[in-house]
Parts: sequence; structure tokens; C-alpha cells
Amino acid sequence: MTLLDCTDVFFGITRDGHVFATLGADWKFGRTLLERAGFIAHQQHGRTVYLLPEQTVGKQAQDRVIDAFHMLSFHTHSLAALTNPAPATHPDLSIKVDGDSVTATARTDEVRQSLSVFGFSPKNLDGQTVYVLPPDMPVASKASAIVMAETSTYAFGQSVHVDLGIPTRADIGKTPPPPSRESAMPPAPATQLPRNRHVR
Repeated sequence: MTLLDCTDVFFGITRDGHVFATLGADWKFGRTLLERAGFIAHQQHGRTVYLLPEQTVGKQAQDRVIDAFHMLSFHTHSLAALTNPAPATHPDLSIKVDGDSVTATARTDEVRQSLSVFGFSPKNLDGQTVYVLPPDMPVASKASAIVMAETSTYAFGQSVHVDLGIPTRADIGKTPPPPSRESAMPPAPATQLPRNRHVR
């Protein structure tokens, strides 16, 4: 299982700024909602990846993600969204995903303290302090830690960039396909859920 497959729905962004989504289960209704929000299904290297059109960038892309996230949240709580492009200047928090390895660098004390709360441990790497998640941490827990660290940093009014290790649109499908699993669609909750990013 990879980070892209650890939740029912995962939203991410490539290094060249293209937003994509993956479904962690054979959930046809999820596909319907993604397509309603403007995502287009593509078959790449044996898996289905949902991409926004190439011309959909910036705020327009973020609005599409919010719309899709909102609709999907009525049917599953297992969602993750890491779609903010790199800021123009050096971000206060940088997180890099490289296979099973997740490392972070922080520029402020607030971010450093929050990283330790969410399971990151300091480590000296080439004379620089980086923060790492335990290699044996379950993939879903890693995704949750990344989302919580990102959310906490935004709460401080600081900037974040998450590098998922996917350089371009064409590189998305190189992730191994997820194992097949059956998933019945749960009933929609009675109340409207907030528009935020979360992993459960």
C-alpha cells in the first residue's frame, strides 16, 4: 500500500502543479462525484488516476478540489487532500515523501514543536536537522501526520509545501496499483460536514 492508496480518496499535486485524485477502493460512485467536480479518469500504468484538465490551475484547481472533497465527505470520512503548490519563497514547512520515507524541514519554532506532536522525530542529516516519521509507522498514520502538520502550520499563518515525489502528470501512474478490496458505500451523514482536509 502507498500513500496514494491509504484512504478512500486522495488528492495530491505534482511538482509541475497538476492536481490529481486517486480512489483507494473500487468505488464507482466516488468516480461519479470526482467527474462531477471536473476530474477526468485516465488509465496510467494499470491504475485509474483522476486528473483536472491541464488548464485548470491555481485557485480554480483548488475550488474544484474543495467541491469534490465536500461532495465525497457525505459518503466517506477517509479522505486526504495535499494539493497546495509550493509558495514563491522558501516555505516554513517542507515535507518530502520518498517511497516509505517522510522527512520534513522547519524554519520556525512553532512548526518544529508541532512536528514533534504529530510523530516526527528530529534527526541530524548532513549537519542539518530534519524531522522524520518512523519507518514502521502505518501508511495511513503517515498520511494523517502529514495532513495534521500541514493544517497546524496554516493555523500559525505560515506556509507549507508537500512534495509527494511525483514530478509530472505522466509520473502519477508509476505508483504500484492498490490491492483489490470490496467497499460498500456508507450512508450519507445527517448533517453537513465542514470543508476541511482530514484523514480517518
